[in-house]
Amino acid sequence: MIVKHDKIDDRPHQTVNSSHTLSIEECKKYLGETDLTDKEIMELRDVICSFIDGILDNYFDGLVQ
Repeated sequence: MIVKHDKIDDRPHQTVNSSHTLSIEECKKYLGETDLTDKEIMELRDVICSFIDGILDNYFDGLVQ
């Protein structure tokens, strides 16, 4: 079931399946020199993955309609 939201802030926070995400070490390679903690990197990674999942859901939902 796809629930559409008008604003990103309305969406519930989701835990991203770690088997579908980059490891912290891989994220650090892409981020370069940062002062982010491992926890902050994980949170950023999860937000980006949730955002991409939403975009893909909307795209494929549009193809089905």
